[in-house]
Amino acid sequence: MKNSNIKWYSLAIDGSCIDFDVPNLPGVYIYKYLQDTDKIYVGSSMSLRKRIIVHRSDVKNGKDSCPLFYNAVRKYGWNQFEFGILDYIDNKTSPTILLAREQYYLSLLQPYYNVNKIASSSFGLKRSQETLTKMSMAQLGKKHSLETRAKISKARREQMLNPLYEETRAILRQSRLGKSLSAESRRKISEAKLGKKRGPYKKKTS
Repeated sequence: MKNSNIKWYSLAIDGSCIDFDVPNLPGVYIYKYLQDTDKIYVGSSMSLRKRIIVHRSDVKNGKDSCPLFYNAVRKYGWNQFEFGILDYIDNKTSPTILLAREQYYLSLLQPYYNVNKIASSSFGLKRSQETLTKMSMAQLGKKHSLETRAKISKARREQMLNPLYEETRAILRQSRLGKSLSAESRRKISEAKLGKKRGPYKKKTS
């Protein structure tokens, strides 16, 4: 089950959604700062309901697993943000597939508040802030092998060759900014999410 459009939900001061009962389903979610809609945070969870509760608790208790986002919430307040669901995922979907969908949106939207643009899960492993800092520094100095760089380059080329890529990105950006989408735009993004193609596309050969 997937959304053909992003519907935004206002947040109360405590971070709970107003007039919306967050479902206990897997999915990819998004938070948007109302004063600067280019500043967003994207994440995923096997339980959207539990995740929004965890975010509220972490902000209240001074945790920093999402440092940029949490600091912004502490500075401006939850009611200066809106919550949206980018994708609902089937209950039988594996965590790996869910992370793949999160990575799709991380790559597509390049969210400002996400320090790490690579979807990952700690599977319940708790790390100290010192450990997280060391991991972050290690990533900054990490160099990909030639084989890895080639795979990344190939994946990016194939993504750009997909005729739905730029169109879907533009539609999502419109929705992110709070603009209403036409029926035609909603149909196109729905088709893109379902993996439909209007025609075959092939990689260019020299």
